[in-house]
Amino acid sequence: MNQASFAKMLQGAMLNVFLHIAYFIMRLTLSNRSEESSVAPKIEDPPANPVASLNLAMALDERTSPEKLETLSQDADPIIRRAISRNPKLSLERVRQLASDPDPMVAEEAIRVLAERETVSVT
Repeated sequence: MNQASFAKMLQGAMLNVFLHIAYFIMRLTLSNRSEESSVAPKIEDPPANPVASLNLAMALDERTSPEKLETLSQDADPIIRRAISRNPKLSLERVRQLASDPDPMVAEEAIRVLAERETVSVT
């Protein structure tokens, strides 16, 4: 056996030993884990009624037509109504109506927007 073939054989044997050691360490590590720790923690439950993302996008988009904004401002979902109150293209009259919305989050946002718009129009 010449030196080159011996070096190649030794290199293959060392790789084989390395792989066996790595496999042993991996099995040892995984066997110490409990099944509970391998499951990712649940961060938050998904909402029971997810927000319609298209309606939300249209509510926030300044390019949405005034007619569509008026329709969306009467949406059953308070998140959509809250978002629509932020749209600068929504009529001031409709924002005032949203300021008396039964949902406090919608009403508070509309009141904030009204105050903001009045500050901008005064200056």
